[in-house]
Formats: sequence, C-alpha cells, structure tokens
Amino acid sequence: MLSILLVDDEPSIRLAIGDALTRAGHRVVRANDGVEATEKCTKQVFDLVITDVSMPEMDGMTLLREVRTLSPTTDVVVMTAFSSVPNVVQAFKLGADEYLTKPFTEEELLTRIGTIEERRRRRSPRVIA
Repeated sequence: MLSILLVDDEPSIRLAIGDALTRAGHRVVRANDGVEATEKCTKQVFDLVITDVSMPEMDGMTLLREVRTLSPTTDVVVMTAFSSVPNVVQAFKLGADEYLTKPFTEEELLTRIGTIEERRRRRSPRVIA
C-alpha cells in the first residue's frame, strides 16, 4: 500500500483515478493543481505523486521539479493527453519514474503502480528485530 498524491485539474479524472487507487488499497490524497500539491508535499511525505502535465497555475513538469527538491525519495508518475517524444524525454530527465498517456486503463495504471511498489520494496532496507 502506497500513500499517493493525485494531481489533476479535472475533477472527473481525480475521482476516477482516485477511486481505482483506493479500491487497490492505496491511501489517496487529491490536489487540484501543482500549487495545492506543493503545499501538501510540504506537510506530508508521499510515496508517490501522480500528476497531469497540463494544469493552470503550475504545470506537472514544474511540480515534478518541486517534488524532487522537497522529497527526493517520492516516486513520480507523469500523465498527459498530449504525449510527444520531447515531453517524455523531458519528464524522465527531470526524474519521472513512469509516464502515462491518457486515456489509459485502470489495469495499465495499477500495473505501473505495482512496478513502482516493487522497486520501492527492493530499495528499502530490511529491519531485523
């Protein structure tokens, strides 16, 4: 189970993706845009941020930079309806862990999240009692 910050300016997207993640057992906090997401990241460390690229106030690429500064261990998934090779390259150069092009299926989303979850498990040190 991951603590996930979901960031999208479209309420229906936040609802659909948030509900799918919650059903899969994750703790989900939602934000309307990058500004609100940055505020939430200053108050709480998330395992994962899922952000749209195109948003008012602060876009997803700027948010990705902010998350990398505020919480370097937080994984980031960037999603967009307007995918292009330069955008994908930029996202990965800025430190994105995954990139999703809308529309995507719930199964595709959960598969990507599962990959991130597995990487996090391999990275975290084992505690021996």
